[in-house]
Amino acid sequence: MLPIKNKGRQKIQMATMEKANNLLVPFSERGCGLFTNADELSILCGVEITIIVFFPGKKVYSPLAIHM
Repeated sequence: MLPIKNKGRQKIQMATMEKANNLLVPFSERGCGLFTNADELSILCGVEITIIVFFPGKKVYSPLAIHM
């Protein structure tokens, strides 16, 4: 039986995306995680955190449910 070869974890080079449409997809997939992490940080540290996120089209993003 041959061993399975995979690439494992690789370092991804950070670069600015050129097309505006390409920017929206990663944020739509991970945007709620940003607010979840901020919520957890505010609970652990006992501080108030404000996050304002602007899309490239100058629209403001806010999650549907925020823990108060």
